[in-house]
Amino acid sequence: MLNGVTDLHAKTETERETYRPATLSIDGLWWCITEAPQSGKLRDDGKGLWIDAGPVSSLKEPPRIPVVSDNAFAWWIFVRQWNAFIYLAGTNASLSSESVSAMEHGVLSR
Repeated sequence: MLNGVTDLHAKTETERETYRPATLSIDGLWWCITEAPQSGKLRDDGKGLWIDAGPVSSLKEPPRIPVVSDNAFAWWIFVRQWNAFIYLAGTNASLSSESVSAMEHGVLSR
């Protein structure tokens, strides 16, 4: 999965706001649930997709998804162009790019 990520620890605003291709890897995948897109384009138009993400426990209204054990994580990804969520659960995740590591910065954790 390729996404753009910013480097929040960069020294200048230009470096922080520069998007780079990144690869999200999920080890020990428990499940991946994708809501049907409600709007927007389903394919990347070359501008990338605008997403937000966080732990499922941070949502005000919990989705109807399987519960995970203490040794796993459950995260949501909201895709703005689709107006839909993707839910992921697994035992480990990493985000890699040229200069940003999500695990190093605590972005994805159990």
